[in-house]
Amino acid sequence: MSERFDLAVVGSGPAGFNAALTAGRMGRRVAIIDREEMFGGVALRRGGIPSKALREAVLNVSGYQRSLFYPGNAPAVPVIDRQQLGDQVREVVRREVAEASRKLEGLDVTFLPGLARFRDANTLDMEGGTTISAGFILIACGTRSYSHPGIPIDHDRMMNVDSITSEDLIGEISPTLAVVGAGVIGLEYAAMASVLGTKVTVIDPRAELLPFLDREIAAHLREHLTGRGVEFLLGEQIIGANRENDKVIIRLENGQRLTCDRLLHAGHRVANTDGLDLETIGLSTDERGLIAVDSQFRTAVATVYAAGDIVGFPALASTSVEQGRVAASHMFGVPCGYKLTSLPTGIYTIPEIGMVGMTEDQLASEGIAYAVGIARFSELVRGQIIGDHTGMLKLIFETKHHTLLGVHVIGTSATEILHIGHVTMMLGGTMEFLSDAVFNFPTMAEAYKVAAADALGRILK
Repeated sequence: MSERFDLAVVGSGPAGFNAALTAGRMGRRVAIIDREEMFGGVALRRGGIPSKALREAVLNVSGYQRSLFYPGNAPAVPVIDRQQLGDQVREVVRREVAEASRKLEGLDVTFLPGLARFRDANTLDMEGGTTISAGFILIACGTRSYSHPGIPIDHDRMMNVDSITSEDLIGEISPTLAVVGAGVIGLEYAAMASVLGTKVTVIDPRAELLPFLDREIAAHLREHLTGRGVEFLLGEQIIGANRENDKVIIRLENGQRLTCDRLLHAGHRVANTDGLDLETIGLSTDERGLIAVDSQFRTAVATVYAAGDIVGFPALASTSVEQGRVAASHMFGVPCGYKLTSLPTGIYTIPEIGMVGMTEDQLASEGIAYAVGIARFSELVRGQIIGDHTGMLKLIFETKHHTLLGVHVIGTSATEILHIGHVTMMLGGTMEFLSDAVFNFPTMAEAYKVAAADALGRILK
């Protein structure tokens, strides 16, 4: 059986789905190809949405926010209802799957369950014998957890990121947990586990915690996590791990052996491009399976585009959405703007972090004179109301024109209020602009006025 489409999309995550949606709204006939149980991609089924829903459930059932306001009354180990944790995550995923399906209603977009591989630059062969031909093909098949050769993942005692949001393990609470990988994902899960009363050890060969962060923010995060009992073994390389009854034994390169109840491997991810027969159409990938594209996300083959995590940095759901939109627009000749500059980053640790623009280290290395303004959440009435006495907003301005160059936030609503600074940066806003702005009172957004006034005061001294 053979079917003809204007666009065939391999993968239904943020990039693939939004490319299909964009083309469908143009009146194009579109096919989305993916495993049925993975409709919505890793972002919806195993990654961003389940993990953020789990984080919210952890905050709700642990009483974390209350413990900030009444630290003396907080139990040392919160009583957790595992079923409640899992139910909240599954309900969010169910609703998002329904919402994604609703968005495709009325469009000529067909979901084809299964896997596909290239026959030629306009043809895909699917499992079961169906052949798909299309004017354009978008590869948006996403990534999977890297398999460390010394860690036999069993999705029980030794888990990867895909394991931990599975239905069997959602809300699984262990007395001790080792997190291998101190990247964004590893630290997000380490933070959640620590709030649930688990003793967490984080292992990473790098000497610094999230080196792309502003140093002050990174130090603040480490202080928070250490205060909740998280131990960091930075600069340490794991050789392997094995299971002994209900324990996991970890071997480090320095000869040290650690014992824990569970291990979470949260290292880097590799692209799912190895099963596509890309060599058939003359495309190659790098050692992680990533595909090279131009600014419009077209590969070296004119009819084949690629978007999302498989094209590499920044590998964020937010940017993947835009990449899919831009790719589909370019295929069909619709003007579309996209800029890879000043991308906002949200890190959903506890406390959460938001950042956009330059850090002090970057400005210093480029010889740019700058001024810093800080608003501590303890200064804000809203901060007092919600009990966040340690969060902060840090703004960095260049001193000549007072233009905002960097925004760094840690604490409640950091990933939300970050966007005020992002838009200000995009419009070339200054410290005077923010200092003169009127924000609702009491709000967390008021931190911008306080931080801008702080920076202005330092310059005028």
